[in-house]
Amino acid sequence: MQLPQLSRAELKNLLGKDNGDGVNVNRIMLSFMDFDYDPDLISQQLDLQPTGTGVAGEPIPGPPGAPQQLQDFTFWKYEWYVRTNDFIGDLLDAFMKEVILPRLDELEAISVNAETTLSITQYYHDGNNPNLHLTRDTLKVLQRMNAAIDLDIYCLAE
Repeated sequence: MQLPQLSRAELKNLLGKDNGDGVNVNRIMLSFMDFDYDPDLISQQLDLQPTGTGVAGEPIPGPPGAPQQLQDFTFWKYEWYVRTNDFIGDLLDAFMKEVILPRLDELEAISVNAETTLSITQYYHDGNNPNLHLTRDTLKVLQRMNAAIDLDIYCLAE
């Protein structure tokens, strides 16, 4: 059975990214996974309200009537979700200055016992080519945190 190829418009609709106004959707997220203590301790240590947490073995919230699933691992995440056609590299620089650098010692300590990831995602609709430049200073900071980098760019332009 051959499935038909989706058009860009159908893909945007399927992904829930058809914003209709040509504005890029950008997400920058710091996450910790696979640690064995209460995620609230990370929130307190960083003085940040997470955008998501989960504890291994606890039920994952889902729609009514859906089969119940259990969380496989404990996690904590803090995410910026920004709709703009600014360069995503500029957003990353702001995230580093406002979120990472003021808490670098705490982040470094947390990352000793947790898998640390910086995720950068752009749903690209319009504007200039995506621009992401990781400076040496940014890479040094991520190295201090022992952080992996996850980069995804989805071109949804017509």
